[in-house]
Amino acid sequence: MRRITPEEVLKAYEKTGLKPMQGEYFSGECACGLGAIVRFWNPEKRANDDNVADMLEKNGIRDLYRIGFYLGFDGKKHVNPYSHTAFLDGKSAWQAVKHLAVSP
Repeated sequence: MRRITPEEVLKAYEKTGLKPMQGEYFSGECACGLGAIVRFWNPEKRANDDNVADMLEKNGIRDLYRIGFYLGFDGKKHVNPYSHTAFLDGKSAWQAVKHLAVSP
């Protein structure tokens, strides 16, 4: 199973110039962890809310992992034992980058 590490998410924000956010893939110059990863992995393609899942899938990230990761990153409740690792990865990634987030 392909996993996303906190270090990889931090590097994605640093290289893309995006700022961390929760709640949606993209908003202006901000992105969630998965949005930043997709832009980092595919700089030549314009990632948006409509193609993030497909772009992640093409890079080895399955839907169940994607869902668990974004729930953890966004600080949501987690109930699926099959995506628990992804949930913890997302939670750890947020902890690694939240200091870079723009305050509301």
